[in-house]
Parts: sequence; C-alpha cells; structure tokens
Amino acid sequence: MAVLNSCLYECQVYHRRLAPKPHNFQNRTFFFYLDLDELPQLENRFQWFKSGRRAFYEFRESDHLPTSVTGSLKERAIQSFQEHGLQEPIAKIGLLTNMRTLGYVFNPISLYFAFDDAGRCIGSLAQVENTFREMKVFPILNPTDNQIHAFSSELIKYFYVSPYSQLDQRFRFQVSPPGDNIHCQVSSLAGEQTLLDSGFRGEKHPLTDGQLLRLSLRYPLMTWQVIALIHWHALILWLKRLPLHLKEAQPFNQRQVLRPRHDLQQFYAQQEARP
Repeated sequence: MAVLNSCLYECQVYHRRLAPKPHNFQNRTFFFYLDLDELPQLENRFQWFKSGRRAFYEFRESDHLPTSVTGSLKERAIQSFQEHGLQEPIAKIGLLTNMRTLGYVFNPISLYFAFDDAGRCIGSLAQVENTFREMKVFPILNPTDNQIHAFSSELIKYFYVSPYSQLDQRFRFQVSPPGDNIHCQVSSLAGEQTLLDSGFRGEKHPLTDGQLLRLSLRYPLMTWQVIALIHWHALILWLKRLPLHLKEAQPFNQRQVLRPRHDLQQFYAQQEARP
C-alpha cells in the first residue's frame, strides 16, 4: 500500500496561566493529521475512521472552516490562505485536528498547513473554536529564525475564547510544521505582559488501525474529555475568583467570527444596516 502523509501525533498539552492568578495543568492527548488529498484513501483503508459517515472516528468537512464559498475543505482552506495574504501557489493542505468521536467533536484549535509543489511548508492557519461553537481563523504566516517554530504571528483576538480573558488581548502564535515532531504555542498578552501560555508538543505515529486502537485505549473519548476538562478548569478559576467577562458585554470586540451565535448575528446585521 502507498505510504500516507496522514498520521497521528501523540501530544503533551500544557496550560500555564500567569496572571491575574496562577493556574497550571497538563494532560496528554492525540491528534489526527490529515493530508486532505488522502481522504478517499483513508475512507477505504481504515475500519475505525470514516469520512462523512458514522464511525467511531468520523471526519466531516462541515465541521471545519465555513466560508461564503462552496467547495471542498481543501478549496476553502486555499481560499482562506489567499485571503490572509499568502501569495505563493499552494499544492497540498494538511489539517491537524480532532475527529468526531462517537458523534461528538470539539476543537479548541485546529491547524492548517499549506505546502508548495516541492513539499515545502509555506504557512499555517489556526482555526480557533469556542464553546458556543463559534469559530475564527488566525493566519500564522511570518517565517522565523527559531529552530523549533518555523512560523509565528501576533494578532488582537477580537474573539470570545474564555470568560477569564479580555477580547482585546493579543494572541501570539508559534508553530512548527508537521514532521517527526510538532509544536504549537499560543500566548495571550496584554501590553507587554504575558498572561497565559498554552500549547502542545508531540511525536508522530503512523496512521494505522493498530495505532488508533492503542491511542483510543490510552486516551478514551478524547473530544468528550476536552469539553469536560474545559468546564472543570473554568470552575477552578471561578473558585479562585478570577474576574468574569461576559460574551454579551462586548459584541463590538467580536470581529470576523465564523458561525456567529444568534445575538452576534443580530449585532452584525445592525451594524450593516447603519447608514
């Protein structure tokens, strides 16, 4: 059988909140890395994984990158890279993400990687999702001299991620392209102060039914665990009396949001209707 670019990454996730009160945790997980050109092969090759139909692990293109343009996820991703300023021709798209697990999916972050005809990684996009199922895309296109992180960017969030962070803080993204290892770090900054460092680093494993079984037994029902851990740590922060920032209080600071919730849709409509 042909060697696949698609694979699995077993990762250590870390979260270090520095201010206004410290709160740290780590946990282990795994991600799928999918060469979007290989989806038909993956559908036929694996028992545990299916694309567009029910299975223990199910991949749905509709879970990712909604845009105003119809087309395959690869086409939508290429368009998004171009809209965010990537000028070089794109031959392949890779996606690091979680699958629907027994029908449920939640992805705090998914990463798209663009490759040219020579197989060189030329940039990344971060698809960030909140618990309201809203989504926003952040470009990570600036090459770096860092031996670990090949691309970086620093952008104002303008997106509701957590009730414990302001919407006008900055995200600093640093990512490495997929290889034998992968690393992504996302920092939240206010002025010159780093409030939060989070991310993951992991090692590559081949995508096989055996590896899927091993990782599924080691990290069962990962997407369900992700949403449970988010609410658990939110409760701990509430008990630590961190100040809350309600989503409804700042609709004007929620910009370029994909799949906006009803109240945010109404706000956008009101803004467009103004003379």
